[in-house]
Amino acid sequence: EGYEITATLDHRLMTPEGWKEVKDITPGEKLLLPRFEVEEEFGSESIGEDLAFVLGWFIGDGYLNTNDKRAWFYFNAEKEEDIAWKIREILVKHFGIKAKPHRYGNQIKLGVRGKAYKWIEEIVKTNEKRVPELVFRLKPKEIAAFLRGLFSADGYIDNDNAIRLTSKDRELLREVQDLLLLFGILSKLYERPYPSEFKYTTKDGEERTYKGNGYYELVIANYSRKLFAEKIGFEGYKMEKLTLKKTKRDEPIVTVESVEVLGEELVYDFTVPEKHSYISNGFMSHNCGEEPLYDYESCNLASINLAKFVKYDEEGKPYFDWEEYAYVIQKVAKYLDNAIDVNKFPLPEIDYNTKLTRRIGVGIMGLADALFKLGIAYNSKEGYDFMRKATEYLTFYAYKYSIEAAKKRGTFPLYEKTKYPEGELPVEGYYHREIWSLPWDELVEEIKKHGVRNAMVTTCPPTGSVSMIADTSSGIEPIFALVYKKSVTVGEFYYVDPVFEAELKKRGLYNDEILQKISDNYGSVQGLEEIPEDMQRVFVTAMDIHWLDHLLAQASIQLWLTDSASKTINMPNDATVEDVKAAYLLAHALGCKGVTVYRDGSLSVQVYSVEGEKKKRVPAKPSEYAKKILREIVERESWLEKFINVEAIIDGTNGKEAPMFSLSVLKSQKSAKKGVEERNLKDLLGVAYCPVCYEKDGELVELRMESGCATCPKCGWSKCVIS
Repeated sequence: EGYEITATLDHRLMTPEGWKEVKDITPGEKLLLPRFEVEEEFGSESIGEDLAFVLGWFIGDGYLNTNDKRAWFYFNAEKEEDIAWKIREILVKHFGIKAKPHRYGNQIKLGVRGKAYKWIEEIVKTNEKRVPELVFRLKPKEIAAFLRGLFSADGYIDNDNAIRLTSKDRELLREVQDLLLLFGILSKLYERPYPSEFKYTTKDGEERTYKGNGYYELVIANYSRKLFAEKIGFEGYKMEKLTLKKTKRDEPIVTVESVEVLGEELVYDFTVPEKHSYISNGFMSHNCGEEPLYDYESCNLASINLAKFVKYDEEGKPYFDWEEYAYVIQKVAKYLDNAIDVNKFPLPEIDYNTKLTRRIGVGIMGLADALFKLGIAYNSKEGYDFMRKATEYLTFYAYKYSIEAAKKRGTFPLYEKTKYPEGELPVEGYYHREIWSLPWDELVEEIKKHGVRNAMVTTCPPTGSVSMIADTSSGIEPIFALVYKKSVTVGEFYYVDPVFEAELKKRGLYNDEILQKISDNYGSVQGLEEIPEDMQRVFVTAMDIHWLDHLLAQASIQLWLTDSASKTINMPNDATVEDVKAAYLLAHALGCKGVTVYRDGSLSVQVYSVEGEKKKRVPAKPSEYAKKILREIVERESWLEKFINVEAIIDGTNGKEAPMFSLSVLKSQKSAKKGVEERNLKDLLGVAYCPVCYEKDGELVELRMESGCATCPKCGWSKCVIS
């Protein structure tokens, strides 16, 4: 049929018999394709249906003359003159073109310059016939309009009533196949005629060889023709030729023609909450994520507030109560295990499969506030040591409860099919005896003797909603801002992190003036001379911490979890492609099971800022400990030297070969609003901007990303996974 996908050998695809790993799929087997109604919310950008149609026609029958800066559209003079004038009127409306269609024999040409040319050139870039990247981000009706333009220009209906689109470029047709699937339309690719050559003799007796190049054809038949007529259609006379007689049902099933091993390639993992599956290149693919689950399995999660275990001795010095922490971990594990039995699951399959493994997820939150109270910097060796010890305790004592529960109530049903009876644990830290602070060998002997009640016991999910209720910092993240303005019905006030507020008051530094300065400094105290150095060292925000230190924090926590951790690797606005590449490679080398990178401001409508318009943020630098670990990793994994420039990462020049412009969020609400209108404001509310602040006051307030949640710093509105 022509569909293709590149995936790792353990990636799972949907077959008529259920999910199957790629390594187990052989030629001749069947795979399922999705057939669904794409939702109107699909797509992150909008250009309008009329321009989408114009773009589709240009890809089908257009040419970009980069020498005289003109974009040409071509039409059949006998049958497509009306379409030529329609496209002309669209371009007049949007770009004010003066050109008109002109007839040359049996062809009509329309050549456009100026803004229209620049718009097309920016999107299309070259004369290589491919679906522009922008199209994949458009709204469904605009994608349909693009396809209508493309098929109207270059498609046709054959005598067998099949809809056909031909091209020399197979990749163009493959991309069209994927777009058609958004509307449930199935298609097949054919190569015809095959490349050939023949020899002939001229009248002068000279022998010549003629080579015929092959081309490719996309064919839509049967029931998919009906869907095409309803959702895409043709413009003009071709629509009249489309008949829907004998629309035999076509099943969304394809046959595997071949499976090839490509060696090592860069791949991407995706996680879709709740559904645990997604569409990739037309195929139904299974999730990866911080809580890997089997089909119809679920996991009960709860997070413990670390800040509550910071106590003070008689001299007022802070300490962490490890004994009480161990006690609470076991209580939470018991609660989650009991919840499996009393829970009312939405489907019997979920009830059955959840009880086969009895997976629970004891997690933590309030890490940043706990470190503030203890006077430990998040991005320091002491900070990472604390993170490792906190999660080592978490998993050790969650297992402690699980062993006791197994003694009284039995192990989980699939226990004997695991490596637990052999003394193996799904915990990386267990295999590094040199870092133990607890008697893991004794624990494992208990497991071998009595078993465990739960297959998995710990994870660190995002806690956007839960941490707000508990009035503590979110999950394992550093806080986003120490001080920021918040709007309520009666006016505005400064929201101050409670631990930071207490420290300011203790030192006699708390006043409105200092709060204003911190708020204007992106909620950070870095570079403010009024704030003592020891406070600047400890009270760091997400953007004060270098992305390399964010990775070390995640790796330190991941080391002792049975499942995974939700953590944002925050990067500044001027982060480069090389930074992101290095982050992914280092995350893998550090043993992270997943990584989420967020470049500051990447969701916002932005403009080039005037120097001095906004106070420059103090750039984050890697901690000395992070530099040491980075050098050790690259020395140990020598192949990384080909892809990572250690010194450039350390000095902040990674991938920055030329001077870079500074990007910042628009400060003026009026100009920001004008800019947003061009990209469809409604699509950005709840994504880049707060919907509550806009609907209430007409103000565009940029959302901030924290622990997987988009949160408004003014009114507190948030959108995240509730866990």
